[in-house]
Parts: sequence; structure tokens; C-alpha cells
Amino acid sequence: MSPDKEARAAMKISFPRCVVSILLAASAASAQALCLDTAEDPLLCETREIRFRGEAAQVLRNKAAALGNAADIYAYLRNHAEYTPYYGARSDSINSFGGLVGNDVDLASTLIAMLRSQGIKARYALGSATIQKNPLANQLRVDNIALLPTVLGSQGVIYTANTDTTMTIERTWVEALVPYRAYRGAAPATCAAESVDCRWVALDPSFKQKRYAHPDKHLLLRDVGFDFTAYYNADNPASPNHDASLKNKNPITIFEEKAQAYLKANHAGVTLDDVADVGEIVADDSGLLPASLPFAATTTGRYPSVDDHDAAISTRWRRMASVTLEVDDCGDTAHVLPSAQVPLAVLASSRLTFGTLTDGGQTRFGFQLDGVQQGSTVTLGSQQVSCTDGSTRTLGAGSRVTATVSFDNIDQDSAAVSAKYDNLTIGGYFVLATGAEVSNWDQVKRAYTRLNEANDQYPLVVDSGGAVYVDRNGNGAVDTGDTLLGNHAQAREALVGGLLDVASRLYVRSLKHSVDRYTLLTNHIDLLQSSGGILSTAQAAHYLGETSFGIAPEGLLIDLQAYQTGGTYKRETVSRAPSSTFLFVGHALSAHEHEVWQKVTGLDAISTLRGFQTSLSQGHSLLTLKRSTSVDPLPAALDAWRFKSTPPAGYTPREYTLFGRRIYTWEYTGSNPAAAGLDIIRANASGVSASVLNAEPDQFWVSVNVQSVIKSYDDVENFLLERQPSEGQPKTNIQTDVGTQNYDIVRADVTSPPSGFSVGVSRLDSTTHRLTYNEKNPPLPDNTYNILTRLYLATSNKTTWDIPIPAQGYSFTLTGMTSSNPAFRVVSYPSQIPYNTAATARVEKIAYISDTDNLVIQLVASGMAYNQSGTPYIVNNNAIGGQAFWARENRVIEGLMDFALNGVNTSDAISIQACNGQTFSGTPTQLLSSLRTQCFEPAIAGAIDLIDFLDRNKGFNPSLYLFRDAATKAANEYPVRFLKSLQGAYYGAEPGLVEYVLPSRMPQGDGYLFNVHLLNEFNSDGSYKSSSYAISNQSDAD
Repeated sequence: MSPDKEARAAMKISFPRCVVSILLAASAASAQALCLDTAEDPLLCETREIRFRGEAAQVLRNKAAALGNAADIYAYLRNHAEYTPYYGARSDSINSFGGLVGNDVDLASTLIAMLRSQGIKARYALGSATIQKNPLANQLRVDNIALLPTVLGSQGVIYTANTDTTMTIERTWVEALVPYRAYRGAAPATCAAESVDCRWVALDPSFKQKRYAHPDKHLLLRDVGFDFTAYYNADNPASPNHDASLKNKNPITIFEEKAQAYLKANHAGVTLDDVADVGEIVADDSGLLPASLPFAATTTGRYPSVDDHDAAISTRWRRMASVTLEVDDCGDTAHVLPSAQVPLAVLASSRLTFGTLTDGGQTRFGFQLDGVQQGSTVTLGSQQVSCTDGSTRTLGAGSRVTATVSFDNIDQDSAAVSAKYDNLTIGGYFVLATGAEVSNWDQVKRAYTRLNEANDQYPLVVDSGGAVYVDRNGNGAVDTGDTLLGNHAQAREALVGGLLDVASRLYVRSLKHSVDRYTLLTNHIDLLQSSGGILSTAQAAHYLGETSFGIAPEGLLIDLQAYQTGGTYKRETVSRAPSSTFLFVGHALSAHEHEVWQKVTGLDAISTLRGFQTSLSQGHSLLTLKRSTSVDPLPAALDAWRFKSTPPAGYTPREYTLFGRRIYTWEYTGSNPAAAGLDIIRANASGVSASVLNAEPDQFWVSVNVQSVIKSYDDVENFLLERQPSEGQPKTNIQTDVGTQNYDIVRADVTSPPSGFSVGVSRLDSTTHRLTYNEKNPPLPDNTYNILTRLYLATSNKTTWDIPIPAQGYSFTLTGMTSSNPAFRVVSYPSQIPYNTAATARVEKIAYISDTDNLVIQLVASGMAYNQSGTPYIVNNNAIGGQAFWARENRVIEGLMDFALNGVNTSDAISIQACNGQTFSGTPTQLLSSLRTQCFEPAIAGAIDLIDFLDRNKGFNPSLYLFRDAATKAANEYPVRFLKSLQGAYYGAEPGLVEYVLPSRMPQGDGYLFNVHLLNEFNSDGSYKSSSYAISNQSDAD
């Protein structure tokens, strides 16, 4: 299985809208056939669809030679090849001859190839054919002719008229230039040009009638049902629905066993083949070419090749398959990755692979068709890819790419059937699978033959460590010069590419065979329109010794997402088959996925349904999630998957207002931060688009340090915001805050006395500040005034400070000067301050406490001092300057002072270290800007999606989400990313239109862990629209 971390559809069955096209008039033929040998006559050459040369076409060529003439060649194909309706050229002559099946174009290509191989000129003819409905229904085993327009139109057959008894359809047949008069082509002769004896004869190898032996038995098994619950519990003895006989069986096998038992009990002697009644072609044994077509026809064009037709007619015959690649989560603006476009007819006999290859001695990545490089390649290890986000990536082993595969649909007017495969790993190997509608057992045999030849060409040997080498000299030992299989491009293409090709051919053939078998037994008809996808493997491979193919690459995955059907109908009515028929067919096809790998490698394998069985055998349950307008089972399932409305213990919610954001995070207080984390999912995603869901982060890991980083920057921002108001004010302290990387901060801090002083500081100009003191609370006793000055003294090497008391125009008495910090003492101060005399008070540090100590000096002035005018004054002395205050009624003290700074520190500059030790200096405002743009925003860039998601200013609301402890998530619990994708599809449709079926836990065993589920989509009437059987490897998922 693949190493994808997200589940994706391993098989998708869908119904498109039926489109009926109108026949466009064809132009006259040209003779510009794109011959493989351009020198040849266009009417005799090989083309991509008309193949008759080389080893691959030897059986066709030999058969034509043995038949010997145009009449017998035509009769062989007409009498043995089965007709199946689809539009255009989807197979080449080698494949159609090997399987003896095809539509009118592909059987025409086969007849032309056989004729040209014998030198008989032949060409395509296009026209309008009016055919009776009864013969047409007979050929298709349709019991009700009213169903014919649906059967043909849904598979791309163009019809222009539909009456009660006839249909006029676009038809392709062959015109051969033969000696008509010589027994109507029965003679072994050729014609060089049209003449009296050589005539162009119209031949239709695809129209025939069939003889059915048991039409009365077609409906006998219609009501034989299938017990899906018992099938799911085939490996679960604990279930009351357990039936051990169902284990390791495909639903088709189980159904046939049950049907046989039913026939034995109720219709003795009737066999399954009697009920299926495939019919026998009514042979034309005349030995002559027909004198005319078996229906009324008008020829509108003649063409030597499909290319000539497509050059003349807008409704192309050639149906194409394409693969485009881009780097995951990049956008690949230059589109440097290679792409491929190949006709489906070519892919019927050739394999298209992509992976590593050798080109000019370099390891490159590109496409190969049967081992031959197709188009451009890219060099691994040096190829640069420019992404839409501006980043550049180098492609190498392990790089992830997305492949989009596209297949032309049933007709020109219908949109291509496409599928996207993301998370493919360069180093793995990939093959494009397609063509169930043209598959056959001969195709499978040819793939097996090529793989066996490759095993002979590239013998393998394994070393003691299990590494697989190409044994260059075939001596059975690893020698110098032997190359690892993964590094040998040619051997890897032949062996790994060949193994994938075998699996692809076997799967699509088993798929078609099973669908045909079941629908015949139940008298239904399935209108297959397109099938395709990718088979992949990882780079590593294991040696299997004496098994069929020697190796088993890791990560084998069949992933046919582009399987599209026009519906399944009852052959006897115009009604669709019941839903159980559609469901059964899907289950049978899913079971073939693991059965194919078991057949090819001999090892056990797993598919979507095998995963269901395994999980139930491990004690888990099978959940069906389908909401109605009144019931929604998904919330209960999320609760069972351990998602709760609050985080588990150990996670404390924190919210930080930081640089315009309100970031919601969780602080982890548990014991294992390295493994701690939360899975986050919406509690109800109804009304939320899938794109929004997918864009939201789904995990919060403690080890990413989002919470701690946010907290750190929040502390610093708060630190600067606290100091921002002091810009422009005098500052008398230096402080170091703990925990902020030695941020040296200067600030102003003036404290009012208990009596209620308020102190204001403002800047008048660059040198002058204004201090305003106000006391309006109850005053101190008369003649006593406390004036507090708080100094923050950066001690450094200084031990004493002198506090100047400027000269004043008055005298006064100081009755007290004290220090509030015992580490300081007042050494001296004057008690009397004379008129117009300056004085000094001294403070000394007597004990070391810390680098920064707070010191509060209290000066108590007693009595009144008077100036010459008789106005009473007191004196306020501090480290800045002096001011006379006047008392009014000895109750209200007000003061106003303009002063020069006198050397006091007023700088707004702060020096901080941030951004891994880088020093920033500036004002708090400047540092806030620098911290945001140069530190914070770059720091969160790698987690910006998570930060934006958790930003409450951007709409995050924790009450809308559920949380699961990611650290204790069991390996087999579903990844939250998958559950979000489930929510997107589940709530993105109207109630009742989407259903998920999945185990309560993923199946897990020795060396494997898979995500398996079934996604059903319904039409508004309740009928099935599509089913996706999904499986992905979770062994290395996050």
C-alpha cells in the first residue's frame, strides 16, 4: 500500500449525467495516415491502432496468414469477436484480436490489421446506420428494446434517431479492396487499385446475432441476496453474524455458492451458466464476403487511419489518457515537472510508467512507455522548482508530488474522467492503469510473459542485510559491480514496472469479468464508461526467493479512482437496479484489490473491505455515518474518538494581548512536554466549507514552543508598555527586570505622601520640566509637612550620594531627615538653612543588598519661614531642585515649579537584547515597533497559520472546537486531518446525500496500519451516485 498520510479513494465508482450526442456530418477522406513507417502506402501501413508487425502482433499475423483470404479473415472476426458498446478508439488491433472483443471502431482496426498484414488494402468507413431494435437488443442481451437508448447513449454511442422499432446510430465499418468477382474475396489475391475486378467491399465485423439457450431462466437468481454484515464479520468469531465459510472469499464467489445452493434446492439441473446465458454467435459460414452491410447505411466518410478521421471530424475517435505532475503544496509556477499524454489504444498493449530513470548518466524523473523515455525529464538533486509562495525547492528522492490523471470520456461532449493523487513520493514507481472496457485475459497473459522475460534478463540476488541487487554476472552472489535494484533504472522499469503492469491488467480484467458475471446472473446490465487510475509502490523491495517474480516492492497499492459507470439497469425493464446491486458490485471490485496482490506476490494483502474484516476481528465496530434533518451521528462518533469540549488535564488556557492580537494558547503543566500536544477539530462543521476546514491547523504541539514564545514576547511588550508613558519625564533609577534577558530600563517614579500629594511631571522643552504637587486630602498638623522623594539608585561602584539643597530667598529649619532603607543611612544634613544659602545632605550605603536598591528620603520641616513680603513658605528639597510652597489657611498646599534638570538622567533610551541576543536601543515606542517587525513577526513566521488560527481577533472561539490528547492517541485512532476531510464531505452535502462507513478503529497488525473507509454519495431520490472504496497506509503517518 502507498505511504500516503491521508486517505484517498482506492476505487471510485460514479454515475455521470447521461448525454446523448448528435451525429455530425463527416467530410471526405484524405490519405494522410500517420503511418509508423511514413514511406508506406496509407492503405497498407501500420498505425498506432492498426498493429500487425513485430513480435507482439505475431499471433495476429499468423492467424491472418493461415486464414489466407479476405473472406475467411472477415468470417473469423465476425464469428468469434464479441461486440461491446463504447465510443471511439480505445484498443489497438493486438489487444482486440487477443481478447476477441471490442466496439465497432476497435474491431474495425483489428480487421484492417489482419487484412493489411496479408497485403490487402483496407480502410475505415464512417456512416449512419439504421438498425432494427430487436436485432440490436439481441446482440446486447437486452430484453426490453426500450432500454436501448439508455444502454447505447450512456456508453457514448451516438444516435440521431430513435423510433419504436429502429435506431439510427453512428457506425464504423471496414472497406476492403478485394477481387470481388473472384468468389467475393474468397480467392487469395490482392488488388493494387480499384477496377472492374477489384472493388471496395463494406464489412462490419462487429454486427452479429446471438442464440440464447435459456431465456426463460434469466431471472431465476434476481432475488438471491448478499449478507453484507456476515461478510464484514467473516473473520470475527465473536460476532453473532460470523460465518467462517465466507473468509478469504470474493463476494462474487460467495454469491455464486449461494446461487448454486438456491438452484439446487429450487431448480434442479439448472446451472449458473444456464442463468448467465451469454449466448452463442450465429455464425456466417458462407465462405464469401457479404454483398452488403446487414443494415441500411449511408457512408459519410472514408479514412485510412484514426488520424485521418480525427483531422476531418470534430468528434475524435482517438481517446486519450494524460498525467500531469506538480510538486505538493508548491504550485510549480514554471511547470517544470514532466507530463504525458498517450492514446488509450496504445495503452491497451503498452504500459506507461513514471518514476526514476537514467538519462545521460544522471538520475532523473520522468515517464516511460514500454521502457522508452517519453517527453522531458527532470534531474533529481539539482532541479529547482519555484513555488507560488515565492519559495524554491530542490527535487530529490522523497519529494512529494501530486499526479492528476485524466481520461477522455464516453464522447466529445462529456467532461474527462479525472482523479488526483497527492502525496506520491519520488523514489516510488507508478503505472497508469486503464481499459477495463477493453480488458481481456490475453492482455493479462502478455503482461505475465513480459515480466517473466524480465526476470530472466535481470536475475536478482540479496545480501545479508536484505538489500536486493541485480546479479550482473548471474553467479548468485553480490559482487563488486552489482547494482541495487532501486538504482538500476532499466531493471527497475522491467521488474517493478512489469509487476505493476501485471497487477494492473489482472485487476481491470478481474473487475470487468466479475461485473459482467454478476450482472448476467442477476439479469442486470452495467454501463461501464471509463476506468483508470494509478498503481504504485514505494522504493524499497523485498526478495521473495523462489516465488514467481522474485521480489515484492513495498507499498503496493491499486488506486482506481476514475471508475465511472452510466448506471446498472434491469435488462427486462427501463428501471435501475436496486441499490444493493450497486453496493455489491463495489464490494466485489474492492475485494479484488487484495486478491490481485495475493495472486501476484503470494503474500497476504489488504483492501478496503479486508480492512473492515480485520478491524472487526480486532474487536472494533463498524460505523455508518449518515445524517438526516433530525439525526446526526457524527458528534457521538467524535466523542467516542476521545474529542472533548475541554482539553485534557495538564493544559491551562492562556490568552495574550500582543501586538494587536489576542492569542489563545494552552500552557502545559504536565511531565512530558516533548510529546505533549492537542488534536483540534470543530465540534460541528455544518456550514463551514471544506476549504476553510482544511486550512485550519489541527494540532497544537507543546514542543513547538508557541505558548512559551508568545508568553516571552508578551512579557517584553508589557514591560515596554509600562515604560512608554514615562517617555519625556525625568528618570532617577535604573532597574533590571528578571526573566527578560537583562533589559536595562530607565524610568521615572515619584511617590505621593500618605496625606495625598499628587505629583505630575511634564516636559516644557529639551531642558526644562515642570513638577506640580497638589494636596487636597486632609492636611498634616500645622507647621508639619512631609515631602517624600523616592530615589532609585543604581549603586554600581558608588557608595555615597550628596543631595543638594539650593540657596533660597528665605531661611528655614529641618527637624528630620531619615532613610526608609536600612542599607542606607543619613550621614549629615543641616538643621538650619540660612537665607540665600545652599546646603547639602549626604546619604551613605552601608550594606550591599542588590545591584539596585530603593531609597526613600523623608525631610520634615518645622515652623514657618517668611520672605520679605511676609508670605509664609516651606521648602521642598529633593534631588532635582527646590520650590517654595505657600499655605492657604494652612490646609491646602499647592506647588508649581519649573526647573532645569541639573544633570539628572532624563534619557528615554532603553537597551534590550532580543532576536537571539541582538541588541536594540531606543525609546519604548521605538522598541515596540522594532520588537514587532524585526523579532516577533519573523519568530512566528513558521507557525503563522497556527498563530492566525488561535487569534481571537481573527475569530477564534475555543468553545467551537473539540480537543484530544495527541500524546496518548493510539496508533489505530484516526488522524485528525482525515476526520476533518470527513467533516468537509459530510457537512458539505445536504442531509442524506453522503454516507461514511468505516471501522471505529483502523485495522492494525504486524508491519501494517491502514485507514479504510467507504464513502457513498446519493442522488436526491436516494439512489447511489458514487462509491469510493478508500485505503491508505498510515504506518508512517504523523
